[in-house]
Amino acid sequence: MQYTKILIIDTNKRIIDAQISDNKGLFFFRNIKQGKYELKVDFIGYFQSTIKINIIDTVSINLGKIVLFPDPSQIDSIVVRGSFTNYKDIMNKTIVKIDEKLLKNKPNVFQALRTISGLKVDPTEKSINVFGSKNTLIMINGIMKSSNDIAALKTSDIDYIEIISNPGAKYSSEFTSVVNIVTKNILQNGFAFSITDDFYIPMIYNFGNANFSYGIGKIKIFGQYNLFYRSSKELIISSISSDKYFEIDTTFDASKRLQLNNFIKLGFDYFINEKNFLSVYSSYSNYKQFIPVNFFAYEYTNSSSVKKIQLLKNQNYFEQGNAVSLNYKHSFSKNTLLDFFASYYKTLRMYNTKSTGNIQSNFIIKDFFEDNFIKYDKNSYKFFSNFKTKIKTYKIETGVNFFYQNIINSSILNDTNQLFNYYEYRLHNYLEISRQFEKIFINFGLGYEQLKNNVLLKMQLNFLPSFSLFYKLSNIHSFTFSYSKRLEYIFLLLQPWIY
Repeated sequence: MQYTKILIIDTNKRIIDAQISDNKGLFFFRNIKQGKYELKVDFIGYFQSTIKINIIDTVSINLGKIVLFPDPSQIDSIVVRGSFTNYKDIMNKTIVKIDEKLLKNKPNVFQALRTISGLKVDPTEKSINVFGSKNTLIMINGIMKSSNDIAALKTSDIDYIEIISNPGAKYSSEFTSVVNIVTKNILQNGFAFSITDDFYIPMIYNFGNANFSYGIGKIKIFGQYNLFYRSSKELIISSISSDKYFEIDTTFDASKRLQLNNFIKLGFDYFINEKNFLSVYSSYSNYKQFIPVNFFAYEYTNSSSVKKIQLLKNQNYFEQGNAVSLNYKHSFSKNTLLDFFASYYKTLRMYNTKSTGNIQSNFIIKDFFEDNFIKYDKNSYKFFSNFKTKIKTYKIETGVNFFYQNIINSSILNDTNQLFNYYEYRLHNYLEISRQFEKIFINFGLGYEQLKNNVLLKMQLNFLPSFSLFYKLSNIHSFTFSYSKRLEYIFLLLQPWIY
């Protein structure tokens, strides 16, 4: 059963770890120390199940199928109460507060987010998505961030998490959900340093973090280093069959796969005064991946098969990124705030695939060789400015978001050169007005989005209205209705800068 809560409790009745089962009802715990524990399985409307387990050395335990029985006393009136994580619904936004003790037991932010119902988190791939959403925007303190930025966070830095399942006019139309991690912005004088490491077997997955900060007066200098290493041993096999009795078998020899990522971030926060705040930081990352692939193709004729293609591919991938960002906030009053953000990001990606083998045609076997090299050079600029204020009983928020990118894609296939230059810019403006009544909260929004690139024949102009209604029926019941117009640029899904 999906979204089932599972707790591991030691003999001192302390919560050691917690998970939420995935969409198949599966869950797993790693790195649990040797000893005796109780596993409590809980789902709304069912009796809680308690299983006693004894962990010895590194032996894996498969609990099999766990059966929960309905609790008739909860059928008529179900109250959601988080014993270790508090949830609060406001409009189409869910505010999640994770218990401090639970955060301390989690080695990284991805493992902490796995305990939140409604999120699909993969720590090995460093991905975060809202269940049922195609494209989730990940943010830290209202600013779009990459998975490297999330990985560099300390769990103790988290204040709360905002989950928006139906974003309004404020957000770009490409995103169908938003996860915003709000951190504790506290100025502490002195030096602080921490190191964490997360190591898993048999995936041979290592996830290390090092963080430091030094506060002096109104300035806090900080630095972060994140290491991701993976050398898996699993074997991945895929088969594709057609109506013409033709089958393709691709074996990813992951026993020799290597993934290595380094991420470094340096910056400072300047608490100018009670009304002004400035943050400047830069980051550097490099990522390497090597995967050998065995490729076979068979043709079936009269219940017999003939091997037509046999290839060995070696895939090398390299990515390097540099970023510089600036964030400035000015508070005019308690209810009026101006937020400004600007960043520059440069990415260099290189793919190299070498294939060797043979192809059979008309009973003649021919040697095959292919050397494909792709270089992907991207420069992007981001800028946004938001203004929030309150006039009498109305809250007003408006802003502008600008994004520009230029991509130069060069390809060499067996000494044949190709070059493609792609550019794109987007401009997104929005206005949202909301009002709070005794039990009702209403929000109206209107977004205006422009998009232009050298693939479209003309500029795309779109108006994006949104509306939300929140009605609090009682202390334990509420009703929410939300509507927002979203767009999906099909040509962007095709990635026109890649051929």
